[in-house]
Amino acid sequence: MTNQQKAEKKWANIFINFLKFKYGLNYYLKPCNKRINNMCDIDVIAVNNENNEDKLYLQLTRDMREDKEDGYPFFDCNNIVKAMSDKVNKYKKQNKQMKEVILLIQGDMDKQESKYEFTKDIINYAQNTPFKGVYYLSPVSWGGKEGVFNKKEMFVKVLKDCFSK
Repeated sequence: MTNQQKAEKKWANIFINFLKFKYGLNYYLKPCNKRINNMCDIDVIAVNNENNEDKLYLQLTRDMREDKEDGYPFFDCNNIVKAMSDKVNKYKKQNKQMKEVILLIQGDMDKQESKYEFTKDIINYAQNTPFKGVYYLSPVSWGGKEGVFNKKEMFVKVLKDCFSK
C-alpha cells in the first residue's frame, strides 16, 4: 500500500466510524487499484462486513487553498463549493459517472465552527451535485503525533446524505 493510499484510508476511516455510530453500519476499507467501468476516480472502497456485494465507492478531495505569502496549501473552510465543483467539472468533462460515488471532503473545522461556516448555499450546492452523497470530514485534532487523528474529536458534517430514507 502506498503512502497516499494509507493517508486516504485514514481519512476514509473517519467516515466509516461515522457510519457505524450514526447508522450501525459495519464496513471495512480497501484501496481501489483499478478503474471501475465508466465511474469517476475511486480512492477507497468500503465493503460491508456482512455482505461483500454491498460496496461504497469513495472519492476524497481536499478543502484547501494556497497561502499567497509562502505558497503552501492549508485547510480552509472557504473553499468547500470549489472543492465540489472542481470534481464535478472534471468528471463531466471526462464523461465519467458520479451517481454511485460518495464524495468525502477533507477539512479541519470542528462542530462548533460548522454551525457558522456551512451555509444553505453550500448545502444546496452539495445536494444538487451528481454524487450519491457528500460528507465533510475533519479529524479536528491530530492527537499529538503528526498524522495521527484523535478519534474522540473526529467530526463529519452531512451535506448530501445517501443513507437516511
